[in-house]
Amino acid sequence: MGLRNSTEIAFDNFSGGRASAKNKTSLEQNEALSLDNIVIKPQGMGFRSMNGNTEFNGTVMVDATTVVAGLSYYSNTGGNTFLCAVAGTKLFKSDSLDGTMDDVTGALTITSGQNNLWQMFTYDDVLIGVGGAPDAPFKFTGTGNGAVLGGSPPSGSFGFAYNNRVFIGGTSANPSRINWTILKDSEDWSGTGSGNADVALNDGDSLVGAGQLNDTNVLLFKKNSVHRMVGKTSPFSFFQAFQGVGAAGKNAIVVVDGLCYFVTPQGRMVITDGNSIIDSRLMPRLNNIDDVWDGLNQSRLAYIQGIRYKKKELDWIIWTATNGSGTTNDVAIIWDLLNKCWITASKGFEGNTLAINPFLNNLYMGGYVGKIYTMDVSGTNTNASNASAKISWKWQSGWLTQNSLDKVIKLHRVNGAFTAKTVGNITISYGYDFSPNERAKTFSMQGPGGLWDAGLWDVMNWGGLSDVIRNASILGRGNVFNYQVSGDDQVDYNMSTIVGTQSSQKHFEAG
Repeated sequence: MGLRNSTEIAFDNFSGGRASAKNKTSLEQNEALSLDNIVIKPQGMGFRSMNGNTEFNGTVMVDATTVVAGLSYYSNTGGNTFLCAVAGTKLFKSDSLDGTMDDVTGALTITSGQNNLWQMFTYDDVLIGVGGAPDAPFKFTGTGNGAVLGGSPPSGSFGFAYNNRVFIGGTSANPSRINWTILKDSEDWSGTGSGNADVALNDGDSLVGAGQLNDTNVLLFKKNSVHRMVGKTSPFSFFQAFQGVGAAGKNAIVVVDGLCYFVTPQGRMVITDGNSIIDSRLMPRLNNIDDVWDGLNQSRLAYIQGIRYKKKELDWIIWTATNGSGTTNDVAIIWDLLNKCWITASKGFEGNTLAINPFLNNLYMGGYVGKIYTMDVSGTNTNASNASAKISWKWQSGWLTQNSLDKVIKLHRVNGAFTAKTVGNITISYGYDFSPNERAKTFSMQGPGGLWDAGLWDVMNWGGLSDVIRNASILGRGNVFNYQVSGDDQVDYNMSTIVGTQSSQKHFEAG
C-alpha cells in the first residue's frame, strides 16, 4: 500500500474487508490486514461493532453439557410459531418464541452427539427432521409430541423438500443414492411417482448434501464432485456438473438468489450457478483470507455451519467453524454480499447449529451448554455464548510505504472520526517497520457537549457535534507504517486520516 504524495491520506472506505492473506505492503487502501467483530456498512462507508447475543432459553435443555445438534424456526398455517431444537436425545419446541423449551420427544429415538447434525425443514405444514446418527426421520405438527415420519423413509444423512416431494440422501447402505416420495405426500416412499437414483455410483465418494438453485435444478454434492438433478417431475435427470470440487458437509452449502456458495473439504468457499465455478481466479477477494481458512481445524470442516443472514444494513453468508486445534465451532467467517469482501469474528459464534426466522430475520444459534442464543441483539455489547464477555473489535491497516522500502516515513498524527457515545472508549495505535501497536492512545467516545443556546447556562457542557474526532500524535519513523483502531465498547466509526506524510529523501507537498 503506497502513500500518495499528499500531506493527508483519508481512509473513508472500508469495503475491501479483511485481506490478511495478501502481502502486507500490497493491500488496497480499503482493505484491512486484520479486523474482528465489525459490520462494514453498505458501500464501505464506515463500520460499526457487532452486536452481542443473549440467552434464548434461561433454563438449560437436559443439562449444562447438552449440545444442540439441530435447530429450526417452524410456523404453520394455523398461525403457530415455534423454535425447535434437537438437544441430547430429545426434541424440544418453544411456543411463540417464548424462550421455554418443552420436551416433545415422545417415542422418538435420537442418538446424542454434537456431530450427529439434524436438518429440519417444513413441508406441507409439517416440520420434518432428517439426519442424526442417522436416525429415523421425524415429524412434528405443532401439537403433541414428535413422531417417526411414516412410510418407512430411508434414514439418510440429509434431506430437503423440492417441487412437492421430500428427498432424502446419503444412507449408510447406499451412500450415493437420493430417494424421493410420491407427489404431495411426505409419507409415501413406495407408491407410483416415488423413486431413487444412484449418483456416480462406486466412485468411492458419498453424497453429503444438496442446494436448490431454482424450481428445476438441484445441486447434489459429494466431497469431490457436484451433480445436477434436473426436472420438476419424476423420473429426474442427473448430470455431473463438476469434478474435483465438492462440499465439506451438509451444512456447508448455502443458496442465495440462484447462486450456490459452498465450502470445500480443502477449506475454501466456492460459488456456482450450476454451470460454471466462480473462484479466486474470477473474484480475487475470495482468496484474501486463505490464511484464516488454513488456520481452521481441517478435521472439523465437515461440521461447518452456513446460513444467509440479511437485514437492512447487511447481507451476509455466515460460516461458523472450529479454529486451531479446537473441538467445537468457535469462530465466524463471513462473506459480505453487499461489499463482496470478508469479515471475521473471533468471539460470539460459539455454536453448533444456526437457524433463522425468515419473517423477522432473527438469527438463532444452538450452543454446547444446553442453551440457544438470540444473535445480533441491538444495544447488546456482550456475548452470552462467551461468558458474557464484552465484544472486542478492531480494524487494522496494511503496511504503508512511500512506494519504496528504502524511503523513510515520518508522520504527524492519525485522526479517527466516529459517532459520539454517552459512554465508552476507543484506542488508536500504530507502529513502524512491521512492529504493530508500538504505541497506543485511548480516548473517550463521549461528545463535546450540548448545542449552544439549547441548555442552561453554567450547567450544560457546550459543543454540539454528533460526531467527534480524536487524534493520536505519531512519534518515530521507519520504512513502513501501520495503524489500528480498536475497543470493546460499541462504536460507529466513519473514517481515519493520516496527516503530515514526509520522507527523509524527499518532501512531499500537498496535491
